[in-house]
Parts: sequence; structure tokens; C-alpha cells
Amino acid sequence: MGLEPGKYHHRVNTNWYLAQAKEAGARIVSVDPRYTSSAAVFAHQWIPIRPGTDGAMLLAMAHTIIKENLQNQKFLDTYTLGFDKFKDYVMGMRTQ
Repeated sequence: MGLEPGKYHHRVNTNWYLAQAKEAGARIVSVDPRYTSSAAVFAHQWIPIRPGTDGAMLLAMAHTIIKENLQNQKFLDTYTLGFDKFKDYVMGMRTQ
């Protein structure tokens, strides 16, 4: 969110991982208001988003994932805490 992986993340080999993923057939989508050099090199698709709307987009994606039951519930149950509260929030349920 807000960082160009190939330009700002030093010592984490982001470009290498993106290149490997692309070579392995992963579809890479860049969601960024700017058309960056990383998007030009690695992305199959660039989706220009309005600045400051990242959070809303992520919540919308979470809503779709939850509504369509696409989450890995076993992973969430094993390795995370608070998913039920997050799910209620995303789905518009009131919690106390």
C-alpha cells in the first residue's frame, strides 16, 4: 500500500520474488494511483485507484472473500486471533 516494491524495499529481494512469481505463471495486478516501474515490469494489469482509498478497497475485497466463503478458515483458526470480530465488522454486524 503506497510503496513501489521494486524501488523502496531494500534487502528483501522483492523484484526477484515478483519475477519468480510471474515466471511461474502468477497473475500480478498492481493497484496504485501511479503507474510505477514495478507495475510496468511485473504487472499483467494496472488498476489506478484514487489516493487514500486503499483501506476501502481492502475492506471491499475482504467482504467479497468472506461473503463467498473463499477464506482458508483452517489457517485462520490455527494461526490468527480476532477473525470473528473482523468478519462481523466487514459484514456490517454490530458487535459489543
